[in-house]
Formats: sequence, structure tokens, C-alpha cells
Amino acid sequence: MVTVMDLKVHHFDQLSSTNTFAKESLDRFERDQMHLVIADMQTHGHGRKDRPWLSPKGNLFATYCLSLPIEYQYKLAPTTILLAICCCDYFAKQGVPLRIKWPNDLFLEGKKCGGLLGETHALKDHVWLILGLGLNLHLDPKFFDQIDQEATSLHLHADELYQPLELAKNLAPLFTTALHQYLQEGFAPFLSAWQKYNVLKEGDSLSLDTAEGIVKGTFLSLEQDGSIALTSEEGEVKKLISAEIL
Repeated sequence: MVTVMDLKVHHFDQLSSTNTFAKESLDRFERDQMHLVIADMQTHGHGRKDRPWLSPKGNLFATYCLSLPIEYQYKLAPTTILLAICCCDYFAKQGVPLRIKWPNDLFLEGKKCGGLLGETHALKDHVWLILGLGLNLHLDPKFFDQIDQEATSLHLHADELYQPLELAKNLAPLFTTALHQYLQEGFAPFLSAWQKYNVLKEGDSLSLDTAEGIVKGTFLSLEQDGSIALTSEEGEVKKLISAEIL
């Protein structure tokens, strides 16, 4: 069970991808520590479905990696939302209105400023949780047109100039605390925070790429298990724990 964990920082000037490094290092990582892999820049940063992630210096490229008992293997899908909530809580205290666009984007003033990538690696008696976090902290606006959605950067909205390593370290204990509560109590205690930070509105049209194919419909609600509910074009209510918004 996750309680307070020592944080082991692996800081690099440059990596191809912090998630890739973490996955390739699992056999060397101590299981009683949370590992923070952070790079000043990435040469092959990627998001969901291997989409390129713009990764110049001055921004946050981090991966949190920790080991959990194998019985939690199929309960980890909402952990990207948990980390997103921790980010929103952290910045809310500083007057920065960060928001969550399900399933894995962070928005600021209606524009994309970050994203998350969750992966797991199961072994015989434990499972590694690997959560990547990218945030535009000081991204030059000249790069905005290279991002898949209208984009922004935190430095355009906040008085403080955030330092990537310091920020990543500050977020770590917030996430381990939230994860511990989630594994004990489920997602229900986090539903109100998710609703507060969620950018989707009831009735919004959605086109989703799911494991079963393309689903089109309208957003209905956020659910207590970390899934979303939508009404399909056929009038059927569907619950989805993971999908890609097209």
C-alpha cells in the first residue's frame, strides 16, 4: 500500500522520452521508492498513441514511477485523472485556473498547456505505475502552431516563473497522498474535484476512439469510478474509462 515514499530523482539534461527511460529502468528501480524521471528536454517526447510531444528546454517533462501490489493492476486507469487533479489543486492555490479535459489533457483559459500519459507494467507479484506529465511552463508562442490543439503556456498567465524540477518534486507528495486514498476508498472522494476542474459540459458533442471502435454521442456526466458517461447517437448511455477524443 502506498503511504509516504522516499522520492528518488533521476535528472537528465536530455532524454529521448522520460516514460521510455522509466520503462527501460524498471529492473534497476527500487520498489520501495517513488522514482521521478525528469529531463530538461526530450528528443522523442510522445503522448497517447505515440503522438509527438513538443519538448524544448524550459518546460516540464517528467515521469513518476512506483511499484504496487499486483492486485491493483486493473484499478489504475483513473490515476492520470488523480495526477491531473493534484496539478489543478496545486496551481489553484496560486490563482492559476488549470482545468482537465478528459482523458488526459490540461487546459488553461480554454487552451491546452499540458498532458498526461499513463502506462503500467505488470510482473508476477507487482505492477509498475508509470505516469508521464508534460506542462508548458515557458513555451515560446512561436511553437504553439506545432501543437495538435490551440495552446498556451503557464508563463503567460502566472506571475511566478515555475522551475520544472522544483515543481515536479512539489507535486510528488500530493500525488502519493491522493493515490493512497484512492486505493483505500475508490474514486468517489475525488469526484467533486474532478467536476470542479472538468472542461466538458453536458451536451457537448464527442467523437471517441475506443477499444470497440468509434463512438459518437454527447457528454452526459462524470462517474464515481473515474469513467465518463455519454449518450450515443443511438440513444444508449455508455460508460468509458478510457478513450481518445477525436
